[in-house]
Amino acid sequence: MRDRGVKRARFYVLVRTAMPAVLVEVGFVTGQEDAIRLSDPAIRTQMARAIVQGILDYLANNQP
Repeated sequence: MRDRGVKRARFYVLVRTAMPAVLVEVGFVTGQEDAIRLSDPAIRTQMARAIVQGILDYLANNQP
C-alpha cells in the first residue's frame, strides 16, 4: 500500500483523551488495491502486529 505519511490534526478522539493516542488508517476498503489487500487475513495480521510493535516501541522509549 502507498505510504501516505504522517498527518497531524486535532481529531476529537486524539485531543480529548487523558492518555497518549494515535489514529491509524491502514487502507481504504473502497480503494481498489487496498480492498484486495485488506481482504487477506495474513495482511491484516501483519498490519496488526506492526501496530502492536509500534505501541511497544513507544512504551519502551517513553517510560518515566
